[in-house]
Amino acid sequence: PGAGEEGYAGKYCDMVVPTRAQERKVVLAVSVADFPGLDGKELAYSATYQIVSTWRDDLVPYDSGEYDSVTMKSWEAVGLWYPRWEPARVTSENRRLLVSREGRNVTLSLVQTITATNPFRGDSVRFPFDTGDAAIIVRRAALDFTAELNQSALLVAQSLADDGQRWTPEWGYDGEEVVMDAETGRVVAKFVVRRRFGLTMWRIVVPSCILVMVSWSGFFIKPAALMPRFASSFISFLSLQTFKNVALKLMPNDGSIASMSWIDVYFSATSFLVGLAVFENVVAQYTAEHYSLRFSMKVDTICQIVFPCSSVVILAVLFIFRESVETLLVAVHAMLLAGLGVAGMLALAFKRQFPVLVVKQAMKQFRQSDVVAVDSASTFFTETELKKLFKCIDVNGDRCLEPHEIETWLRKGCKLVEAEMSRVKQALSEEFGENGVPFDIFRRGFPRVLVRLVHVDVVLPEHVEELSIGTRSQSRDISLGARTQSRKSVSHFDDDG
Repeated sequence: PGAGEEGYAGKYCDMVVPTRAQERKVVLAVSVADFPGLDGKELAYSATYQIVSTWRDDLVPYDSGEYDSVTMKSWEAVGLWYPRWEPARVTSENRRLLVSREGRNVTLSLVQTITATNPFRGDSVRFPFDTGDAAIIVRRAALDFTAELNQSALLVAQSLADDGQRWTPEWGYDGEEVVMDAETGRVVAKFVVRRRFGLTMWRIVVPSCILVMVSWSGFFIKPAALMPRFASSFISFLSLQTFKNVALKLMPNDGSIASMSWIDVYFSATSFLVGLAVFENVVAQYTAEHYSLRFSMKVDTICQIVFPCSSVVILAVLFIFRESVETLLVAVHAMLLAGLGVAGMLALAFKRQFPVLVVKQAMKQFRQSDVVAVDSASTFFTETELKKLFKCIDVNGDRCLEPHEIETWLRKGCKLVEAEMSRVKQALSEEFGENGVPFDIFRRGFPRVLVRLVHVDVVLPEHVEELSIGTRSQSRDISLGARTQSRKSVSHFDDDG
């Protein structure tokens, strides 16, 4: 048999078959020929491998050349021996034999090109920075030979990945390994792939970060404009949930994994930040309505700095420590909850210290003004601020203050020294005398007491017309000549210096 076929050089030398398996030595090499990627849910992968078995058989009667699988079937009929491997989960296979003859020395190489579909073992909890093993198992179909690995011709998946033509663009090369069990001849060839996360960054992370920044726009809008403030943050929150749903569809198995992934931690953190922006708008509006507009604007000013800085820190932690998702989950949410706790404590402290803060703020403004008209001092306070202040000083709740109650509160709340307290006593005596002080009188008189307390140049009511500074409510902004005349007027009436 075989006579007349292409490359035939004589009969198979009486088909002498070795009696011991050790006499057949095969050198095995496994390489990746094509890696088109994973299935839709990323639970399995498909790849084309080349399994090359090389051995010597001087009895082969064929000349040097390449022979296809059809010719090999006729060889099997005459007893040609070749190593038989059984790759797992093979969907297609093609075999060819390479014969290299140098005199009586014949080297044969059996090239098996197989396409296999195998389970993909990926680390989906780190999506989109996850890695996975694409492995194929090859077993010996018969134990009539021994095998060893050709370490110089294993997998070589990196060159294929660098070429890019026969490699999926979604995954990059991250390592390879081939292991053979010497006793059973079982070979496990695997290459490690890492997801190229750039596409996910541009599709998901960058737009969602922009939405987080959009939610801060309410901090730059006046608290009175509630709807624009609330819409800018709440719409960002709703849009963020849409991006989250898109990210779940990009994940392995449509996001149905055993634990939280990196992208879950990311969206949890960003949703937390945008939710806090929504809550801040509510807090700013409540503060403006029930406490003070100026302090509401101060809250916005603080948030203009705190929110961007906090977001940058959290994003840095998310990317730097992305390898340990469980630790990242605890660390990021601990930071967010700690920040929320600090904000809560500051809010409680603000509520408790609000009257003191209002007085200190007014005194600061008085000191910054060279001259303050006494009758215009009340314009430094809002009606709500004065009511809160009156209620705080009115400890017994009788809606009427005594001058000594105001004096005691100023001493304790503002921590005034003796020199300042002497001016307070004098101012209280001049403004209120010894009578009780209801809110209507307190509203006009208490700001005047603070004006005298800070010891600024005071414009008395009877000199307002002489200073030509308009109405009393506009007397805060006066000319240099008027300031000089007011100083002379104060010196004239200040007998004790």
